Order: sequence, then structure tokens, then C-alpha cells
Amino acid sequence: PGNRGNTEVETSCAFKNNPTVKGVDAVTVYNEFRDNTEKVTALGSYSLNKNSLYVNGYRESEPTTSPAISLPAVRDGDLSFELNFTIINRNFTEALNDPNSPQYRSIGANITRMLTGLFKKSSLKNSYRIAKVIRL
Repeated sequence: PGNRGNTEVETSCAFKNNPTVKGVDAVTVYNEFRDNTEKVTALGSYSLNKNSLYVNGYRESEPTTSPAISLPAVRDGDLSFELNFTIINRNFTEALNDPNSPQYRSIGANITRMLTGLFKKSSLKNSYRIAKVIRL
């Protein structure tokens, strides 16, 4: 559960490890998400906590480290980044603890579509492979 009823989102996004494409790293992924979400305030219909974004533990004002999450859908050699952010206009409910609930599946699918759209329109479009919601 997020703070004060908000919904925290944990995702994993994979990018092709392509030597011909400009380097993809946590800072680049962070900047693309920030720049394509109105400074981390909106992802589609979701309002975001502008101070909640982390990419592999990196935060713009205070860099930290955190292990990346590997998913079966991520191919060997892909660059995987964990994105964490908080939705402030969707209260967390107990159903969001259950990945099999219709509410979880609906929000997870919406966020996945929005992340895919975001990165497919960004400077990372030639490297982007997949996004998956890990946990709400």
C-alpha cells in the first residue's frame, strides 16, 4: 500500500542491449519517464506523486543503488530497469494485493499499455522491449 491510501507501483521495463543505440541506463530511463509524464505528475489518467519515481534505486536528487529485477520475459542480454512510482488519484484497496483480482489485472494492463506507449514515443523507442507490473 502506498502512503495515505495511494497506490505504489513497481514495474520492470526491458530494453534491447544494442550497441548501435545510444546508451540506455537508469538515468536515461528516469529522464524519459520524467519528460513524458509531465515531470512525473501524470501517466494517462493516473496522477502521480512527483517525488515517488525511482529507476533501479536512482532518484534525480539522490542517487542510490538497488538490485534490478529479472523476469522470465526479459531476454539474456537485455537491460532491465525497475521503475517505482506512486499513483495519487487511485486509492489502494486490498484487491490490489492480489495479482489475480480483476482490479489488479485492469490497473496492471493499463499501466503496461501506458509505459509501452511512453517508451515507444521516446528517444528509447528503438531499444524498448517490454514492461510488466510486478506489484501494486
